[in-house]
Amino acid sequence: MNTRKMAIKLAISACLLQTGLATRANACSVPSLKGASNMAWAAPTLPSAEIAAMAAGAVPATGGPKASNQFGGFPFGLAPSIVGMWRFAFTAQGNGTNGPPDGTPIDAGFQTWHIDRTELMNSGRPPATGSFCEGVWEQQNWSSFSLNHWALSWDFDPATGKPTVFVGPTNIQEQVTVATTGNSFTGSFSLTQYAPDGTTVLGGVKGVVSATRVTVN
Repeated sequence: MNTRKMAIKLAISACLLQTGLATRANACSVPSLKGASNMAWAAPTLPSAEIAAMAAGAVPATGGPKASNQFGGFPFGLAPSIVGMWRFAFTAQGNGTNGPPDGTPIDAGFQTWHIDRTELMNSGRPPATGSFCEGVWEQQNWSSFSLNHWALSWDFDPATGKPTVFVGPTNIQEQVTVATTGNSFTGSFSLTQYAPDGTTVLGGVKGVVSATRVTVN
């Protein structure tokens, strides 16, 4: 397929394009945004119905054990409450008339926040786009955390499922607060898509993130 005619479907997963340029989707990236000249929102093929369903399943829990009980194996049972595996959802909010409407599912999948302050995400996007990506986090106070997350975004051919063109690095920033139950967190995210040079901004999207903890039961 002629890459100049491909519609962008960037995942975490979405992108503003330079005039006359088009590309396709990637994981951990942004949903389709057309032409920098008019910056009009174009409803993407992705997020899929499966991602929307995952997002619906990430509604924060209403009860459960305290966070300290989740981490009895650590000294004093005081591992940061963010540590563990989570089922997350990104939902667009506050992007104005040129971005995805509020409530648009952007991505959903699984995240693991490790005790060594690193983080791993399995995006709900096609693996050909690079559905695994990683980040580092800091604790702001007892229950609030900041995440700096990076992904490598690829265009792909849906007919073959093979990656074709490297779109560029994608940066995701999250600011989240873990509930007192320790079983959910909510907060905000912003996603910025860069060109392959790592400095030219192609586009972005922001919104809210919600997640529920994955347990052994």
